[in-house]
Amino acid sequence: GGMVISNFTLSNDIIFKAFIISNKTVRYKSRLLYLITGIDEEIFKKAIYTSEEMKVNNKSDKVYKTDIIVNVDNYLISIEMNNNYYNGLIEKNFGYVTKLISEQLNRGESYISSKKVISINFDNFSRYRKDKIVYEFKMLEKDFKEVEHNLLVSYHIDLNNVKKIWYNQVEVSDELTRMLTLFITEDIDDLRGDEIMDEAIEELEFLIKHKDIIGLYDAKKEEEKVFRTRLLDAEEKGLNRGMKRGMKRGIAQGIAQGIAQGMEKGMEKGMEKGKKLGILETIKNMIKQNTEDDYIISVTGIKQEELNQIKKELK
Repeated sequence: GGMVISNFTLSNDIIFKAFIISNKTVRYKSRLLYLITGIDEEIFKKAIYTSEEMKVNNKSDKVYKTDIIVNVDNYLISIEMNNNYYNGLIEKNFGYVTKLISEQLNRGESYISSKKVISINFDNFSRYRKDKIVYEFKMLEKDFKEVEHNLLVSYHIDLNNVKKIWYNQVEVSDELTRMLTLFITEDIDDLRGDEIMDEAIEELEFLIKHKDIIGLYDAKKEEEKVFRTRLLDAEEKGLNRGMKRGMKRGIAQGIAQGIAQGMEKGMEKGMEKGKKLGILETIKNMIKQNTEDDYIISVTGIKQEELNQIKKELK
């Protein structure tokens, strides 16, 4: 029963971000974070939620993507929505939170006063083999499980296991599991029943209805941006290569006229080649991220059979 909305649940990137930042979901978030971390939910009601990107200090100016940072009391909480598992995902998130920690330590008056960093990952897949909903990781001694430090605690929430419970229609008495069903089902009306959930469902329904105007980070736009940047980079490289080649050829052809012709031809060839390399690179990256074929084709103009060929070579 209830309202079925295709493919839009709380785990959708755009909606997740808007939902977590919204002032209307304070009670739901505070309760959820309390149930995951055990930190008093009253503290979370005063929290500041920001969506940010963190610049990395090295030359290749990559931007670390993070979803949400919650700043409250002496905690910094990084919240990530992971829809697809890929090799390197855990390491990427770990890189991000360790950066948060080191910034804390650099800024802190003393090591003791720095904020504790907590990483919460909502995983739309099962990464670990148990049937748990919440996995908690920290630095422990191997045999007697003594904690080395509390600078970083990391949680993985297995939404896949929540899905199994929900679809087998097991009666859920556990409050956290019940709250997490918002992430996995489109029949959100069926989840009404207490104030906190009702409030969250109202906001979620509103966001789903207005998803096109939320104007937040949209994965597809981001992909296109990356694609365009790569294309420009390839063109520039092609242009430089082309000019070099063109000038060499040009000089031999009788200086004035030769340089003009050579540069033109060289630039054309160089740009053509550079562009192709850039597009190929991008297509490979998109395939690795499990992007749908239709989308790759619409952005890059490649033909289906060429795409299949590239996929074959990547295997």
